[in-house]
Amino acid sequence: MDIMHEYNTHDSGGRTVSMVIPGYDPEDLDDLLESRMDADEIESFLSEEEWELYRNGDEALIDLLDDDEFRHLVEKKDVPIELSEE
Repeated sequence: MDIMHEYNTHDSGGRTVSMVIPGYDPEDLDDLLESRMDADEIESFLSEEEWELYRNGDEALIDLLDDDEFRHLVEKKDVPIELSEE
């Protein structure tokens, strides 16, 4: 059975949208990204406010990245997940 996880992310206009990635746990996705990036690189993708939320553990990285940033990192860092083309 496929498990669908819905993540809140932001589009290029800053609006909150939902991104569904089937079969992946949000903590696992964060762990995968974090294992391939150092803190400076993560910080470069986030605003100051987002960085503080992430650093303090108030928000997960997956929830702070917009769809394009997430897709870019998955491809650039060779994260072993499959994303839909939507």
